[in-house]
Amino acid sequence: MSELLASLASHPSVDPAALNELKAFQDEGDDDIVAELIGIFLDDCPGRLESIRHGVENDDAAEIASAAHALKSSSAQLGALRMSAICQMLESDGKAGKTDNAAELSSELLDEFERVRQQFSADD
Repeated sequence: MSELLASLASHPSVDPAALNELKAFQDEGDDDIVAELIGIFLDDCPGRLESIRHGVENDDAAEIASAAHALKSSSAQLGALRMSAICQMLESDGKAGKTDNAAELSSELLDEFERVRQQFSADD
């Protein structure tokens, strides 16, 4: 697991290509769809992260898997690929009923979310 996390460290927190792909769906003169999606993502993440934290504290693999699943997809769509990969690991372990790596992954996820949040804030 730590090898995968180490390999992810070489990737940017946010892949600008994913954001550019989303911008391609926007018509000229429309509201900034990427900014709207980022706003929704940033509003949604704290609750999902809290659910993961709660699941870790209560050794609840299903709660961890459910919250990680939701974050995995939304973070991938916005180019937060490291965050999505960590969520994938949490989800897979949770679905298998495993929580032994959940605390470490949850901590890594919180750190990565902060990097993503900062990147999105810098791009405003």
